[in-house]
Amino acid sequence: MMRARALWLILAALPGAAIAQNVGDCAGRAEVGFLMEPWEENTRTFVGERVRLAVLDRRIPAEGPFWLLVIAPPFDAMGQRQCQMVGASADAGFAAIRLDGLDARYDPQTGLAVDLPVATLGAGGLADAMLSLVIDPASGAIAAEIGGAP
Repeated sequence: MMRARALWLILAALPGAAIAQNVGDCAGRAEVGFLMEPWEENTRTFVGERVRLAVLDRRIPAEGPFWLLVIAPPFDAMGQRQCQMVGASADAGFAAIRLDGLDARYDPQTGLAVDLPVATLGAGGLADAMLSLVIDPASGAIAAEIGGAP
C-alpha cells in the first residue's frame, strides 16, 4: 500500500502525467463538521446551482486530509443529488485544495469541466498539481485525474 502511494506521488509530480483519482460515495464520510471554513471561500456552485463543489478537511490521514466534495445531478426519487468525494486514493485526499485558482467551463454535450490546483505530499515535500474533473449532470458520471504542476 505504501509503495503504491509513493509511486502515485512520484508519477503525479511528473510534468504531463495524468493519473486517475478516486471518486467515491459520501456515505458515512462527508460530515458537515468537515466543511472547511470560511464556507464562502471553500465552496462553489455551477450549472444553475445544481452542481456544488466544497472542500472538506477530514484531518486524517496527515498526508492527505483534504477532499473535494461533489454534489451533482442526477436527482433521486426524493429529489436529492448524488454526493461523491474526490481524493488521491480511496484512503487519502490531498495535502491542499485551492478553489481560488479554479477554472470551470460548461459544455452541454460533455458536462462541467473543472480544473483546480491541489498539492500532494511525498518524500520530497509538497508538490503542486492540477486536478481535472468532468461532471456530467445528465448521466451523473464524474471523472477525475491529476496532472503536473499548474
